[in-house]
Amino acid sequence: TARALVGTNIDNFEDLVPTLRQLGHDHRKFGVKPEHYDAVGASLLATLELFAGDAWTSKVAASWTAAYRLAAQTMIDAAEAISDGAPAWWEADVVSHERRAWDIAVFNVKPRRRFSFVPGQHVTIETMEWPKQWRKYSIANSPRPDGTLEFHVRQIDSGQVSWALVDAIRVGSVIKLAP
Repeated sequence: TARALVGTNIDNFEDLVPTLRQLGHDHRKFGVKPEHYDAVGASLLATLELFAGDAWTSKVAASWTAAYRLAAQTMIDAAEAISDGAPAWWEADVVSHERRAWDIAVFNVKPRRRFSFVPGQHVTIETMEWPKQWRKYSIANSPRPDGTLEFHVRQIDSGQVSWALVDAIRVGSVIKLAP
């Protein structure tokens, strides 16, 4: 997880910066605001103290506090740097949906706002059936003049989002796309 990554690599902070910036960008789609980082930090530090027992000294506490603050501020700064008009997610209307097999569907969506991408890029998708469950999917087409995006999805065992994309969505459904 990100916490373990920060905790084990804080001495190489510059190596962490790209990952932390991406996390800051990604957290926007969950509605994370700068003030939320304080609550998460307090909870994390309290948990570490509880499980560290006697190993939790004032020096360890100060190190973890400084590491968390640095990581959180990097994420906050990254989120704020792109919040100048770029949405945290794009709503997209399903314009076609075809079952190719019992567990495979090909569908096209049309984002309601301009969505720029490059071939080979993936996005995260949220469905109305499973709010806050974002999963990564590759876009199957190059940019098109009409702005539509095509996805080929195979339903996987216990995959709520893949189930929704294969079985539940229909033409007219709305999904969310995010970086």
